[in-house]
Amino acid sequence: MAAKSVSHTVSMSIGNVALSLTDSTTVTANPTDYVLGSQTVTTAYEAIAAGEVDTASCLVMLLLKNENTTGTSELQLSLDGHEAEPTIHLVLHNGQTNLISIENFGNVRIKSNTGSIDVSYMAIQIGANT
Repeated sequence: MAAKSVSHTVSMSIGNVALSLTDSTTVTANPTDYVLGSQTVTTAYEAIAAGEVDTASCLVMLLLKNENTTGTSELQLSLDGHEAEPTIHLVLHNGQTNLISIENFGNVRIKSNTGSIDVSYMAIQIGANT
């Protein structure tokens, strides 16, 4: 793939106090693979479809959103790759979105604590592990 510019902006405010963070990186032709998709998860951990993203040896920006708007299900995210007893590293409640940087996309597992959750995601490979 040709070189791509990868950027993100995160903004938060409360009253008249605001914080905005922006980052942009131009990555070389290799690696710049990405995957954009959605899936429904239940109470068993499962991987996110990797598409062209290297699952073991790259730096990845992962944007996740819990698309549910009703109920009390939590989207639970594990980054350790342990199938038997993974550690929950992040919880997204209904409608919440999170952007994280990870080194091994293949270790990411997601599930619901109860019921099912619709999840939207984008993962962009931005570089090789160092």
